[in-house]
Amino acid sequence: MTPAERMRRDVLKSMNLTEEAIEALPAEERVETEERIAREVARRMEIMTGGLDRPASVAAGTLIPS
Repeated sequence: MTPAERMRRDVLKSMNLTEEAIEALPAEERVETEERIAREVARRMEIMTGGLDRPASVAAGTLIPS
C-alpha cells in the first residue's frame, strides 16, 4: 500500500466510510464525498510535508489538538 493509499484509508476511517460505502452512493453524493476526501488527504499531506498550515505542535514533534 502506498503512502497515499494509507492516507486515504485513514481519512475514510476517520469519516466512518468504506470504499464499498462510497461506491454505493448516488453519483452526485459520491462526487461530493470524493472531493471532501481529496481535500482532507491534501490537507494532511501538506501538514506532513511541512506546509504553511502546519501547527507548531507538529513541527515540534508532538500533536496537540487545536
